[in-house]
Amino acid sequence: MRAGLTCCIEICLKQILCSASNQCYSFSTLMLTEGSSLDEMPKPQSIGRFMTPELVVQETGNYILEQQAFLDIVRTAEYLQSTFSDLLAEHGLTFKQYNVLRAIRRGEPEGVKVSQIGAQMADRQADVTRLVDRLVREELVSRHTDPEDRRAVRATLTAKGAALLKQLDEPVISKHREQLGHLADTEIEILITLIKKARGESAR
Repeated sequence: MRAGLTCCIEICLKQILCSASNQCYSFSTLMLTEGSSLDEMPKPQSIGRFMTPELVVQETGNYILEQQAFLDIVRTAEYLQSTFSDLLAEHGLTFKQYNVLRAIRRGEPEGVKVSQIGAQMADRQADVTRLVDRLVREELVSRHTDPEDRRAVRATLTAKGAALLKQLDEPVISKHREQLGHLADTEIEILITLIKKARGESAR
């Protein structure tokens, strides 16, 4: 069962990368399991395909399912974030800055405590204080002391910040659909479930 789930997530991830590079994998390639012969491994064919998983097998002589899944997860995350970041860059934002703005908007109209933003960040190592400082300088965010807790600082969106997020709402959804729209809804639901399970979370 574990091997089947791992293979399933690999298939979904490879489909995402396949769409990006226009280099599709055959079903037999996707269904390789531990112990497969190296002769069955696909040979490097063109620029654009993610070759590292295949090269690792050639390097070590071993097909380790968990390692293959790890490599595909990392590569897929990098691809999705990179193309998403390109969209944000057109509006003068980084991925982390956008995450902070969205976290603040979710706390409107009161805003959100700066100390609470970190829990909502995709990157757990993000320097939230520094990010907020930058957004304040860009006049997208304002800070004020929490009236109920003088030791806490709250961040709220400025009119400029709120307008920028509203301007991005539709393009962001379009980008997500562009990235993952070639997957069926059931495939996306399976992917979400397996990714959550991989990081130790129970899917809702």
